[in-house]
Parts: sequence; C-alpha cells; structure tokens
Amino acid sequence: MRSIRNLAIIVGVIGISTVLLHTDVALAIDGAAQTESFIKNIVKALVGIAGAVAVVFMVVGGFHYITSSGHPEKLDKAKKTLLYSGIGLVIVLAAYSIVDFVAGIAKSSFGS
Repeated sequence: MRSIRNLAIIVGVIGISTVLLHTDVALAIDGAAQTESFIKNIVKALVGIAGAVAVVFMVVGGFHYITSSGHPEKLDKAKKTLLYSGIGLVIVLAAYSIVDFVAGIAKSSFGS
C-alpha cells in the first residue's frame, strides 16, 4: 500500500507541475486559440500520465501473476490487476479520442 501511495503522490506532483507550467498559455491575451492550445496540452499530459500509470499497473500485475506460485488468491488478485489496468487504459484512450473528436467538431462549428 505504501508504494501505491507514493505512486499517487508522484502522479499528483507531475499533474500539478504540468498545469503550472502551462498557465502562461491560458492567461495569454489571444483568447480562443491560446485557450484551445492550453486545453489540448493539459489533456495530452493527463492522457500520458494516466497511460503510464496503467502500464505500470500492468507490469505489476504481470509480475504478481508470474510469481503467484499457484496460490489461487494471489493468482486471482493478479488477474484482476491486469484486467482493471487494461480497462483503465482503454478508457483513457477512448476519452482522448472523444475529446479530440469533440474539439474537432467545435473548431469546425465555431471557425478558427
């Protein structure tokens, strides 16, 4: 549990620092284009972080699967970790696709 807490802290620090590094774009004078760029940068950063976390959990689940030594409880836990991290990765990729699709529609509708 301690390693999961440390991982959550690291992801949080990276996420906050990403937002703080890109605030100059959001506060720029050229409104719409700069805001669009800011949102795209934030979404890309969050997708990258979430994807990396999902891959880390897949590696951890795979390691536990290999080292379960036939114990049904450990094997079941490893399978669930692999399943849920795969589902999480699919959700992250789907969310990115939906955001990109909606942004494209909004850009073509409102002009730019």
